Amino acid sequence: MTVPSLALYTPEGQWMLEGHGLEPDIEVMEDPAALARGVDPQLERAIAEVERFLEESPIPDVVVPVPGDRTAK
Repeated sequence: MTVPSLALYTPEGQWMLEGHGLEPDIEVMEDPAALARGVDPQLERAIAEVERFLEESPIPDVVVPVPGDRTAK
C-alpha cells in the first residue's frame, strides 16, 4: 500500500481533510481522570473486544506434522 504525497481520498472518492483522521467503529470517551489513576478505558474496551472476538471465533489448534526421515539409506 502506498500513500499519495499530495492528497488523500476515501474509498467513496471524497477528499480526506488533513488532521481529521478516521471515524472509530466503537466510541469510548476519553477520561483524563481515569488516565491519571492509571486506568485506560479505551485500551480496556479494545482488550474486551479482542477477548469477545476470540470467544466467538477461536483460533484452531495447529497440527504440526512429524518431519519425514531424510537420512540417506
